[in-house]
Amino acid sequence: MSIIQEALKKNQGMPERGDSAYQKKRSGLSLPLLVILMFATGSLYIFRNALPVRKPANPVKPPAPAVEAAPAVPKTEEKPAVPLQIPVGMPAIKPDEPTFVLSGVMLLESGPRAIINGSVVEEGDKIGGASVELIEREMVLLNYNNEKLTLRLK
Repeated sequence: MSIIQEALKKNQGMPERGDSAYQKKRSGLSLPLLVILMFATGSLYIFRNALPVRKPANPVKPPAPAVEAAPAVPKTEEKPAVPLQIPVGMPAIKPDEPTFVLSGVMLLESGPRAIINGSVVEEGDKIGGASVELIEREMVLLNYNNEKLTLRLK
């Protein structure tokens, strides 16, 4: 019985459950605990959502699965290439002919000059295998393989 008596003696100094001193002692601990718990939860939420997720510098890749050899596919007959169809109204461009672009014309005292494919040329000069025959205000006449080509400013 000595254990029970000792417990009763210790309990005599404690306030009763319904007593206001008991309520003050209990609420005195719960408020700081509640504040600490809320702060910790809020901090965890903020840091978890605000910080970027970092991937490891050298991620470990799982080993590649073994690949079985595919069965041989029988060859199919090659179909002939379909010829290129040029829309109506567009000139046909032959692949072996160079393209000439007239960018500008200069009428100088020393004679007219033209800018063709980024090069300044005058009458009698050759460019891309063609000779410059005539330079006018908005047009240049070229001779390419004995064919006359007219270039116009746009």
